[in-house]
Amino acid sequence: MTPEQARALLSLSFFAAFAEGGQSDAERLKMHEVQQGLGNPDVTESLRRVVFRETTPAAEASMLATPELRTMAWEMALAVCESDGVTSPAERDFLEALAVSLHRDATIATRDIQGADAVTRNATNSSISAPLPPPPSPGFAAPTSDPRSREVDESVLRYAILTAAIELLPQGLASMAIIPLQTKMVHGVGTAYGHSLSADSIKELAAAVGVGMTGQVVERYARGLLRVFGRGVFGGLGGAAANWGTGPAMTFATTYAMGMVAKQYYAGGRTLSAIDLKAIFGQQVEAAKGMYQRFEPQVQQTASQTNPMQLLQSLRG
Repeated sequence: MTPEQARALLSLSFFAAFAEGGQSDAERLKMHEVQQGLGNPDVTESLRRVVFRETTPAAEASMLATPELRTMAWEMALAVCESDGVTSPAERDFLEALAVSLHRDATIATRDIQGADAVTRNATNSSISAPLPPPPSPGFAAPTSDPRSREVDESVLRYAILTAAIELLPQGLASMAIIPLQTKMVHGVGTAYGHSLSADSIKELAAAVGVGMTGQVVERYARGLLRVFGRGVFGGLGGAAANWGTGPAMTFATTYAMGMVAKQYYAGGRTLSAIDLKAIFGQQVEAAKGMYQRFEPQVQQTASQTNPMQLLQSLRG
């Protein structure tokens, strides 16, 4: 892969993020945080060219000369479009045009979109169970007399392990299960405390803590590119790619922190302010950093025992 091809992949993920013609203020802020946090002029340039329409999806797709790169671009774009809910007409139009530019069979592209929509739609369907790994060993959480609290803690940790394991799977399409799994986790936490939640209310909670769904997916793919290619492709970039916060560790921490924020929010009757939620989220991310090494063997074991296509099929219902 050349630097130009890596930038094309990143640009296509930004195009997917803006396929509906605009994003919320929270998502725009997250996009800005992505390019700032990665600290790379190429990332900033990719975002600028997309925002000001100095390039097109077709032009960027033409840079991807191999089937492998074109498949990667398709999976990235599909995951980004699905991150804020089932694909809208504008997003489907974008994806269908992109499929043509990527020389992807139209029937397969339609099947991919429909399957991804089913996974997203079932994120708040309590009759569809997530294929969670076995419960962690006893003693991972502080003792409590409330069995509901213990069950929620265990569930959140199992979701964190599963979503981190997905980062290790070879099938790129499996990564689009991460956001629906996080949504399903939060939905389960709310249900445990007597709240009936919609997908929109869960997205609003995620945005309140500073974890916009679309921005989270774009950032994950951007960091993945940096982790794989590092300074050799992106020149002066590298700091973010070298630290703990890439790949499985970041996904583990984000998922765990979201679950713990949801627990405090819904257990307390939804009275916490956005400032409080952000503070709690930051604290829980730090806690998860310290936990990850302990549970990394289970993350690896879960990855080795997870079939990507069976995972997606189970979430489709």
